[in-house]
Amino acid sequence: MNRTSYIAGFFDAKGCFERDTITITNTELYLLQNISKALSKIGIKNKITERKLKNSKHKKAYDIKIYHRSNIDKFYTYIPIMHRQKRHNILKYIVDSKYVIKEGAFANIKRLR
Repeated sequence: MNRTSYIAGFFDAKGCFERDTITITNTELYLLQNISKALSKIGIKNKITERKLKNSKHKKAYDIKIYHRSNIDKFYTYIPIMHRQKRHNILKYIVDSKYVIKEGAFANIKRLR
């Protein structure tokens, strides 16, 4: 199994997309550390956070959080998400969000000509 399919399987089973954040949750930190490293290798910035669970047999859970439009674009592009509703929600966010290009961003392109 390749790296992106592994991440996709985890996201399809244990992930969600709300507002502008992709989250993958698990109680096994080492699994999320492996996913985090794989995401970083393909250029997707992410952060692992810890949360305490109430009324659970597990004392802690961990989340991988992926923020920012550029990282969400990369996740959608490189990770083969199979869960139709999750894939749709991310695409809707990408299409609906207003991505503003800063003035001067294309200055280097003009110099290359």
